[in-house]
Amino acid sequence: MELFLFLVLLIIVVTWSMRSVDKQVAKQKDADKLKLVANMNAAKIKTPQNMINLIADYFKKNNIKYWLSEDQKTFRVGFDLENEGKYEVFINIHEHYLIFNCEVLDEITDDAVTNTIDIITRINQFYNLGFLNFYFESRIVAFKNVYVLFENELTENKFQLYFDSTIDGARSCRPLVTKVAIDGEEPIIAMMNIGNNNS
Repeated sequence: MELFLFLVLLIIVVTWSMRSVDKQVAKQKDADKLKLVANMNAAKIKTPQNMINLIADYFKKNNIKYWLSEDQKTFRVGFDLENEGKYEVFINIHEHYLIFNCEVLDEITDDAVTNTIDIITRINQFYNLGFLNFYFESRIVAFKNVYVLFENELTENKFQLYFDSTIDGARSCRPLVTKVAIDGEEPIIAMMNIGNNNS
């Protein structure tokens, strides 16, 4: 009888131990799955170490005069386009992204702020790459592009795309923003010229 009780007790202990081990294995599998999903969703950040050299080489190769700040975090490029005025592009280098900014118009008066924001909102819906941004403190409207470096290594072609689209955006938006902010035209009327900015 004692042997029978011992065997029953042994079976209970072994069964309980096996269930405990099975639960631990199941928990570990769940934890591994969660870790795998987290790793799949986590962006792997790749910041090219030669980013500054790549940008400087692009400007040198295309004979574009540029200035690089002492901390090597900002490039400045200026253009004086015939019949269009001056344009300055600032490229700010951050650890995980680049910001391209090109001034469209400055010194927006207090009276023109509301209509300027209105025209910016209307124009932005037509852009997929870049957008107009209003800097309230400095009263400057600029065309802005952000190049994110998450698994997106910077190449010369990608840099050129963002650089050119920033300048093109500023050039195409300046006449419309000027009509509203300087000439006092209503934003909805100015938007009728969205396809014909030279008028």
